[in-house]
Amino acid sequence: MRLDPNKTALLVIDMQDGFLDEASPMCIPTAKGTVPACAAVQEKARGLGIGVYFVIRKYAADGSDVEFTRHDVWKQGGRPCSTESGPIGWAMPPEFQVKPGDTVLVKPRYSAFFRTNLDGILRRRGIDTVVVTGTTTPNCIRATVFDAISLDYNT
Repeated sequence: MRLDPNKTALLVIDMQDGFLDEASPMCIPTAKGTVPACAAVQEKARGLGIGVYFVIRKYAADGSDVEFTRHDVWKQGGRPCSTESGPIGWAMPPEFQVKPGDTVLVKPRYSAFFRTNLDGILRRRGIDTVVVTGTTTPNCIRATVFDAISLDYNT
């Protein structure tokens, strides 16, 4: 399948310190090793004219928006992804700098489509295909892929 850059979006899911740094209780042990490959995909997409969409988590300082399945780990582990900086923050490492034309969305749950305006943005831009990369594959990537397929995106 040949990708039409005008109809394709790259979704970069959860490539942020709170999931990549070993100091974070929500660190995915193998995630840091995927940074070079995910960064390469992002640069390739840009080179092809494919839009890059960073989808991240930002939790409220009081934890009121942390999903119940993560709340205990979040609370006991220093409240990851509740501040921008530091090893448990929501900031992205240098390999994932937002560039002009990129889009950044904050998702409240696992899927990038759940309670976000991602679907509306993509449809208004004529996007019918999404390429998904990032971390937390069993959770956030899987949920995003399932929702993309359910919404009739080539995924």
